[in-house]
Amino acid sequence: MEYKLLDLTFTSDQLRAFSNALERAEIEVSEGDPLDGENVNAYLDNQQDVETAKKMWHQIQGVMYVR
Repeated sequence: MEYKLLDLTFTSDQLRAFSNALERAEIEVSEGDPLDGENVNAYLDNQQDVETAKKMWHQIQGVMYVR
């Protein structure tokens, strides 16, 4: 299934990824876990989520500013 947000179309998987990315970024910021050997992979995953969320948010904002 696809969802239309302004002039952008996202699949349900993309919206779920965006939502998860924002949630995980919030958790990372609020908990502020130290970066040690055990959570390096989680940290890197979170950074990828943050970048994904930022890219999608910039797409959304770009459409909002055009209008």
